[in-house]
Amino acid sequence: MPNLNHNFDDFIVYRGSMRYAIDQISSAIMYPPDGLNILITGHSGVGKSYLASKIAQLAKSKGIISNEAPYIVLGLLYKWRNRETKANNPELVSSMLFGYVKGAYTGADEAKDGLLKQANGGYLFLDEVHRLSSENQEKLFSFMD
Repeated sequence: MPNLNHNFDDFIVYRGSMRYAIDQISSAIMYPPDGLNILITGHSGVGKSYLASKIAQLAKSKGIISNEAPYIVLGLLYKWRNRETKANNPELVSSMLFGYVKGAYTGADEAKDGLLKQANGGYLFLDEVHRLSSENQEKLFSFMD
């Protein structure tokens, strides 16, 4: 396999235990026509967010996405860890992901694009996606499908 990983050199485990995974990630990024979805798993603090940012950088450097393409992180779920009612509120998370129209609910004074549309042409990193309610996971996976 050709070395496509030039921007992973500063990723500590690039030359060691993660070399095979990084090669797979690089192949997924380059897969025609627009790459493949990538699921990053691991314990807290192992560098999933950093890896996601490196993936976006590599895609930009290889011309898979434009240099101006968005890289959006939905990391609000970290803040919701102790607030289960917000983390599992299907309407709140749905409005963040899919957007809403003016008047959809009290306080929706204007239409707003969701993060999925905002990230179009780039990358959306859903940090702590496992904390989404099953209803929101189903909506998200239906969208991805």
